[in-house]
Amino acid sequence: TGGSDSFGNVWTDSNSNDDYDYSWVDINDVGTLYNFSNNDQAGASVSLGFDFSFYGENYNSLIVNPNGWVGFGDDSDAWDNTNIPSTDAPRSAIFGLWDDLNPVNDNCNSYCSGNVYTHGNSERFVVWFNEVAHWWTNFEDSYYDFQVVLYPNGDIDVNYNSLTGTHDATIGIQNASGMDGIQVSSGSGFATNNKSLIISTGLDWLDLS
Repeated sequence: TGGSDSFGNVWTDSNSNDDYDYSWVDINDVGTLYNFSNNDQAGASVSLGFDFSFYGENYNSLIVNPNGWVGFGDDSDAWDNTNIPSTDAPRSAIFGLWDDLNPVNDNCNSYCSGNVYTHGNSERFVVWFNEVAHWWTNFEDSYYDFQVVLYPNGDIDVNYNSLTGTHDATIGIQNASGMDGIQVSSGSGFATNNKSLIISTGLDWLDLS
């Protein structure tokens, strides 16, 4: 449906491609609460339990930023999302719904809402934003229930369960230099209820002898 970037990543979604269905990985009973000190900074690094290949590098842990993205490099407190790829955006990173979000944190204001949970096994690693609020100003009563799922083969799913209100999010991926990436969407049109985004490096080729 979209792409590719210079590395060969492509994307599609369950609304546009009959070969893919909307899916949701339920970690409600097994997820671990992820803690934030404030609403713009990631918490501690979390082990994936496997090596995840992303733009030619293997990572075995990630950070979760409260503003709707996960990353493999340095944290960023950038709450005002931009187009990607860009050296001004977090990198290397997967942007599930990069916007000015306001989950429960150690310095909550009266409008913070929703927690983030993680869970991993040998088959996949899930980061679940559970009914996380947008920063209140100009986005009143806006809450987002979505998850980012990483697989050992390098595939990425972003599953949107329920999006209430409005958003103006950047969705996509970019590498560590900020010079290569895929912007699936920037704005409010792409992410909708009961929809899955699939990002992949495409076919795995077979050498024959």
